[in-house]
Amino acid sequence: MTKSERLMFIMELLRNNDGLRIEEIASRSETSERTAYRDINSLYKMRIPLVYRNGYRIEKEDKLSPIRLSPLDRDLIRLSLRINPLNQRKAFRERLKTIEEAVVGRLEVDSRTERSFFVFDGPGNSSNADKSDCLATFGESLILKKKVSLRWIGGSKRAVTAVPMALKVDGPELSVQFRPDRSQAEKSVPVDKLTSVKLSD
Repeated sequence: MTKSERLMFIMELLRNNDGLRIEEIASRSETSERTAYRDINSLYKMRIPLVYRNGYRIEKEDKLSPIRLSPLDRDLIRLSLRINPLNQRKAFRERLKTIEEAVVGRLEVDSRTERSFFVFDGPGNSSNADKSDCLATFGESLILKKKVSLRWIGGSKRAVTAVPMALKVDGPELSVQFRPDRSQAEKSVPVDKLTSVKLSD
């Protein structure tokens, strides 16, 4: 079990039990008590609302206040959950979808702040985790309002310089939308076809 898997397992344990001592957490997650303490510390750092009353537990949801974020921050959270490598495993796919719904439902979006560049057209998780560098660079170009240089399978042999427009999430499909230099027409390319995305000078 990787650390990420173990942390999710411990969170589920704490949600479903009314207080667990460190020995029980270590035993059920098949680790040492020292590792269990480190895992609990990691959950604290992730701002998981843990309390200790005759054992560790997660504070009940009704006591959590809403979180206020900008539309862009909200959509970055959604995208991070959808392109998470754990989506490759069936055991986590539905769980991450449920987490996305719960987190997004608790957010208060302040629409007076920076707008979002993401377009979400359907539920679902993506299998594009291996394209995270391309996605991150394209997202950075949207935020910095810089042009990008792109290459993709089936495109021209030379890199295309373009103005980034949006990142579209349609169910499990991700695509980048941009307007090539010297063109008025927008173009959309699936993320899994991208081979290179670089910020243009």
